Amino acid sequence: MTDVTRALGVSDREVILGEVSVLMRDGYVFTEIGGRVAGALLVDCTQLARVELENDRAWAKALTRWLRTESGDPHIALAMNPVPRPVSVGPRDELVEREADPVQAYAAINFGFQRIEVLPTNVGYIHVTTLLPLVWAEATARAAMQFLAHVRAVVFDLRVNRGGASEMVALLASYWFAQPRELCSLVSPRDAGAQTNCTYAAPFCFADDLPICVLVSRRTASAAESFAYDLRRLGRAEIVGEHTAGAAHAIRAHRLHPTARLVLPYARAVDPDGANWQGTGVPIDVPCPSEHALARALERLGGPAPAM
Repeated sequence: MTDVTRALGVSDREVILGEVSVLMRDGYVFTEIGGRVAGALLVDCTQLARVELENDRAWAKALTRWLRTESGDPHIALAMNPVPRPVSVGPRDELVEREADPVQAYAAINFGFQRIEVLPTNVGYIHVTTLLPLVWAEATARAAMQFLAHVRAVVFDLRVNRGGASEMVALLASYWFAQPRELCSLVSPRDAGAQTNCTYAAPFCFADDLPICVLVSRRTASAAESFAYDLRRLGRAEIVGEHTAGAAHAIRAHRLHPTARLVLPYARAVDPDGANWQGTGVPIDVPCPSEHALARALERLGGPAPAM
């Protein structure tokens, strides 16, 4: 493996900072904030390019902190890859950019569906660590839901889920509504209309009165928050755990250098009333430390204390 911990010279950093400035100005979800941050970045470019740190990863973290402080947006990040990759033209899905071989990497974690089981007293438990695009994870998601088809209650564990694809949110939500329901849509200042997300006909639908608890923590973010937010907003689930990340923006990855990519929000999720959870997190029905969330959920569902 090539060591790229010190691969960036000052000139490389200046090029990266220039491209970040352009992307903030032309591609960020909030045009006014993006323009302001782009201007500030140009002013501080020389200082940021020449700052002395132990390696490139530390420099990327420092720039990420700067960008998040200036924008107030925790989604933005400059991420480093240990192995160089070709610079791509245009934005790509962050889930694709994150792994050299996405299919192999995500198959190794069962496409995000890490644990599916039926607990004593017939309570279904499903632990989902990431929400992958349907092209990779649809079959696994449908198999997981089918496995739980005859339970009397369900616990969705999203405590370590940092988000993913809105289409997976729609698929999983579709099993809980007999009729199509509008979920949170994606709105971009550069698109004429919203990208509407709705439930659709699933192979089967759980009973309207089947209880659902969604477990969350401070790590629960983005599309995982969207799933919890929508099921709660539509009166279908109770949320158990801690204040979530408050990250309601959709992101894309921009390859700026063979070893560096910028993760940048390009749209925001909004419900039919124009509201979302950005900065506030998903409302919690049963607040408790995240490590106690499963026990609290099972108490509410009449299940046994967890032995896991």
